This record gives sequence, structure tokens and C-alpha cells, in this order.
Amino acid sequence: MQGPDVDAAVKYARGVGNMPAAGFADLYVAARTAWTAGKRDTAMEAIGRAVRYAQPWFRV
Repeated sequence: MQGPDVDAAVKYARGVGNMPAAGFADLYVAARTAWTAGKRDTAMEAIGRAVRYAQPWFRV
């Protein structure tokens, strides 16, 4: 089998075309989940981790 669809499928299976910054969403979800569960300290820790890791992308 050959063709653009097969080539694209192989590339995506290898990880080509992913979004490396999507991991930050996991930190935001953890913070929101903890906050709504009343675990304010855990939520603030999750936000702190997100800010620390995202900071290089937001420098002006």
C-alpha cells in the first residue's frame, strides 16, 4: 500500500504532528478538578507547576 493517506498514517503513528504543549492542559485540568473538589492547596500547587513550566513561552 502506498499513497498520501498511508504515509500520513505511518507518520502520525510515529508521533509526527503532535502538539508538545498539550501537556499543560493536564495541569490545568488537575487544578480545576482539585479546586472544585475543595482542595484549594492542591489546586494552587497544580497552577504553580503550570506557570513554572509555561513561563518560557510567555516571556516578552
